[in-house]
Amino acid sequence: MPFASIRISKGSRTLHGWYIHPIPYDMTLKDFFVKLVTKELSPECDIAVTTSEILERAELSETPVSVATQVSLNCSIMELTATIGVNIHCQPSHNQEIQIVSKYYVVILLIGFVFIMEDGLLNRLLSFSTSFSIVQIQNHISNHEDPLM
Repeated sequence: MPFASIRISKGSRTLHGWYIHPIPYDMTLKDFFVKLVTKELSPECDIAVTTSEILERAELSETPVSVATQVSLNCSIMELTATIGVNIHCQPSHNQEIQIVSKYYVVILLIGFVFIMEDGLLNRLLSFSTSFSIVQIQNHISNHEDPLM
């Protein structure tokens, strides 16, 4: 049975060190990654990647330290390992997590904005900052000597 040595990382953080996994049949690299994460392949491995994460980038090489080649995620894993190498460095995306956090942040900002508007606090805050800016500018201009005179 063919095999691949897999490493999974996000940025500089390694989530799953080099480990040899079997390739039971031909599939795309993307499908192979899903099967690894869902423990259909190598169920004994505790891979610290959630099933909501998708494979964003993969690089193959002959050895773990040789120059790697970035490949399409839709390529056949059997062909890739036969022609390029059995060492596959997978990099899942975390964009979905960032999008979820961003959505919560926007909701919190909107709720805060609604409370400020309801209290009329925003109008008072804007009028204070505007009058403060005008006073500061006038003082700055009036205290400034004209070098031509």
